[in-house]
Amino acid sequence: MKAVLLLLSTLTIIGKCDTYPFELPRQTFNNRPMIGMLTQPLTEDMKAQSPLLATKTSFIQASYVQAVESAGARVVPLIYDNPDINAEIAKLDHVNGVQYNGGDGGAEYLVFSKKIYNRVKEINDAQISLPIWGTCMGFQYLAIFEATQGEGVLSENAFDSNDENYPLKFLVDPLSTRLFSPLGYGAQKYAENNLTYNHHHDGILPYQFDSDQGLKSAFKPTSISLDNQGRSFVASMESTKYPFFATQFHPEKQQYVFYPTVKVQHDKTAIDANRYFGDFFVAWARNNTQSFASYDEEVANMVQSTGILVMLKSYTGMIYAF
Repeated sequence: MKAVLLLLSTLTIIGKCDTYPFELPRQTFNNRPMIGMLTQPLTEDMKAQSPLLATKTSFIQASYVQAVESAGARVVPLIYDNPDINAEIAKLDHVNGVQYNGGDGGAEYLVFSKKIYNRVKEINDAQISLPIWGTCMGFQYLAIFEATQGEGVLSENAFDSNDENYPLKFLVDPLSTRLFSPLGYGAQKYAENNLTYNHHHDGILPYQFDSDQGLKSAFKPTSISLDNQGRSFVASMESTKYPFFATQFHPEKQQYVFYPTVKVQHDKTAIDANRYFGDFFVAWARNNTQSFASYDEEVANMVQSTGILVMLKSYTGMIYAF
């Protein structure tokens, strides 16, 4: 409890820092936060694992939902392939944060996710704090949205970093960042230990990030990691203007993914270090007081009401399918 109170009080202080033009609005904390979470295309391989998925087209990996819920929030799916895209965009006026998950996307997902991103920026420009979190592919998409090169900023199949745990190498003093400063000097544990789980072969090279004017003006890279071949990729970034944060690594897996052949760490040190990121994001979401009109409407829009829960036999584990 003391740690959560310290995090919230520190975030309020950070909102006053001259380093960042975006300040936390002075609102009553929202203790009923809801996070809009984008669904992704359901693959044929996934469908083959359960007859329950025969008519489903999209999914959210349950570990992302669980990580948000463990921080005290609930999840509203943003259905990427809903023919009525305006209905999905309208949900952004009722949720308190938006999350882009890791995995695979595709052309239709890219179009949908960019429209969501643009609308969230509009809401923030209207002085309503609506934070975004991006993980792995989510990190990459946020970068693509702002990059002058678009998808060209991403180095594809360039990294040997599938199923590996790495330390962070901070590019700036972590105390000067919004993402790590609430930890104080405790942020050094990420630099001194292999605490971040990576499962990707695409990524953004530091020099590619720095040379792209659009991306460089929109986001500040805060750390890098080195893959198995010693090649560096940007590991974390935060917006220079908005409450947007992203990591190339996965902070949601340590508590919830137990597939026997992967190297996800489950010791208390790794769990505590990674749970922090969900707590951080939801703390930002608590500064948004948007809501649905009633509790019944909240329930009707929640992931548990709109999707079915299926346990896959693969690394993906449990999913909500839509």
